Amino acid sequence: MKLLWILLIAFISVHANNEIQRVDTILKDIKQLRQQYEASQETVAQYKRKLQDEQEKNSLLLQEIEASNKTDEIKVLKNIIHKQKKLLATKEKPSKIKQLIVSKCKEDNSFPKLIMKKEFTLSDEIVEKFDAKAFRLKRTAPIYEALHGEIIDTWEEGVSFTSNARTKNMIKITGYFVNKVWQKASQNMWLKSEDAFAR
Repeated sequence: MKLLWILLIAFISVHANNEIQRVDTILKDIKQLRQQYEASQETVAQYKRKLQDEQEKNSLLLQEIEASNKTDEIKVLKNIIHKQKKLLATKEKPSKIKQLIVSKCKEDNSFPKLIMKKEFTLSDEIVEKFDAKAFRLKRTAPIYEALHGEIIDTWEEGVSFTSNARTKNMIKITGYFVNKVWQKASQNMWLKSEDAFAR
C-alpha cells in the first residue's frame, strides 16, 4: 500500500511540475503579448501626433493661401476688371478700353523685343525643278549644307553626281556615284553651279 502511495505522490508531483511549466509558459506569452500591445499603442500615439502636426500645417497653409488672395496685386487687378466692366456698362468708346488694356500690357510685358533677321534677296533663292540629270565637277569644289550654308565637305575634280533642282547660282545634289554605283544623298547638299557641268 505504501508503494501505491509513493507511486501516486510521484505521479502527482511529476504531473504538477508539467502543469507549473505550462502555466509559466502561458504567463510568459501573456507578458510578451502585453509588451507588444503597449509598443503598438505607443506607435498609434506617435502616428496620432504626426497626424495632428500635419493637420496644423495644412490649416496654416490654408491661412497663408487666404492671406495671399488678399494681396495688393490681386486688389489692383480686381479694380482694373471692375473699371473695365464699368466702361463696358456705360458704353464708352472702345478706344478707352483698348488704351487701358494696352497700357497695362506694356507695364507687365516681360518678353524681350524681337529682332528681325537680315533681309536677303530672293533672286537667287528661287529653286527651279527639272528632270534628274547627271553632272560632273570641273574642279575641286566645296559642298554646302544649304543655300548660303556652311561648307560640310570638299569633292575632287571629276566626281559625278545627280540633281533635279537648282537656283541661279547653286545646284542641289540628290545623289552621287561611288565606284560607278549611284547612292542617294543622305543629307541636304549644294554646290556652286560654276563648279560643275552637265554630262
